[in-house]
Amino acid sequence: MSEFDGIEGHDDWQAKLQELLTEARKAAKQDDDAREAMADRLVQFVIKSLPNDDMILALDEIAGNAAVDLWKRTAEERVQAITERNAQFAGLQKQFETLATKGKTEARALRLKRVREVADGLTNTVTQLRGFLDNLSEADDARLAKAIVEGIKTVKDLRELVETEGPMKPG
Repeated sequence: MSEFDGIEGHDDWQAKLQELLTEARKAAKQDDDAREAMADRLVQFVIKSLPNDDMILALDEIAGNAAVDLWKRTAEERVQAITERNAQFAGLQKQFETLATKGKTEARALRLKRVREVADGLTNTVTQLRGFLDNLSEADDARLAKAIVEGIKTVKDLRELVETEGPMKPG
């Protein structure tokens, strides 16, 4: 069983890379064996991380570069390089957060559009039912007229509920 088994989703992979980078910073100050072992773990991260979308590939690039950085000659170079990867990782996290916020905003706008479409459709239904009711003659079925009036009330109540409980709700 690998330390990467059971990791799913971008958040989990980000957390794992953060853990590895923290350990890499410590390993960079140690002997060659510790640096080699840490570099191998970073390479395994690259191999195991899924799905291979843009976000994971960006994490893989950081992990791969950090693995290479562990082999640099001096401890100062290694610490500086790992620090650069941590900064790169922090910037990538900010990009992910921005994308997530943008996605939530777009999803809310789409829901709002759909609520407006439903509300407009319900208004149109009420208008058509009223027109139909106005055209009924006294000779027409009273049960039909009563059902139409009840239907209009139900549709109006539904429209009000959609507007007050959906994304159109103020605040």
